[in-house]
Amino acid sequence: MSQEINIIPEGWNPLSTTPPDKLVEVIDTDGNTAFAQPTYFPFEVVKKPGDERKPWGWRGTPVFYEDEVSRWDGNWLVGMEGITCSNIGTIIGWKNK
Repeated sequence: MSQEINIIPEGWNPLSTTPPDKLVEVIDTDGNTAFAQPTYFPFEVVKKPGDERKPWGWRGTPVFYEDEVSRWDGNWLVGMEGITCSNIGTIIGWKNK
């Protein structure tokens, strides 16, 4: 059983710092690392009246940002190459690769 990291190690950025829209290295609470792409989108999904009755797809409505600039939604696409364990846990930090 590994010991969870309670603080972000030196040299890593916290998730409160927005990562660049490119492949970066991430670290999880167990100290495992992997390469990941932060997910950026030019819209957010907003709950609007009637969305719960949609027969398929999102239970919300995509609303595009007026400035048309994509923003990080706080999620990651984690790559299999470079993983130091069989899975990656809760991501707590990132750094440029």
